[in-house]
Amino acid sequence: RNPRIKKVSFTGNGCAISIAAASMLTQRIKGKDVEWVGKIKGDNVLEMLGGKDKFPPARLKCAFLGLEAVKKLTKGVY
Repeated sequence: RNPRIKKVSFTGNGCAISIAAASMLTQRIKGKDVEWVGKIKGDNVLEMLGGKDKFPPARLKCAFLGLEAVKKLTKGVY
């Protein structure tokens, strides 16, 4: 049986894009199993934020910051 994400939150400082992406990501992964969460891609995050065409390449790092943290946790890297 695959464990589920029971609680999730974040604390951080950053630009509006990174905060919005992290907030939306936490809502999206709550209650999901870890395997499912590990399969989330950058494109999924961009869809949550309104689509790929909304962000210049220089701001993608901001949008993916929360996802990078989640990926590390799903792989057991603390």
